[in-house]
Amino acid sequence: MGTYWQVLIDLWTIESGASDLVLDAWVFETEDGFRFEINSVYVP
Repeated sequence: MGTYWQVLIDLWTIESGASDLVLDAWVFETEDGFRFEINSVYVP
C-alpha cells in the first residue's frame, strides 16, 4: 500500500475457536519499530 501494510486477521476465542469477526488494521514501520492502527472489527 506504499507506506503501510493493510492486514486482515481472523479472530478466535478460547471457548469457541474461530469466530466470524475480522480485524482490519494498518501497520506502519517507524524508527522505533511498528505502529498499528485499527480501522475496524467486522463480520465479512
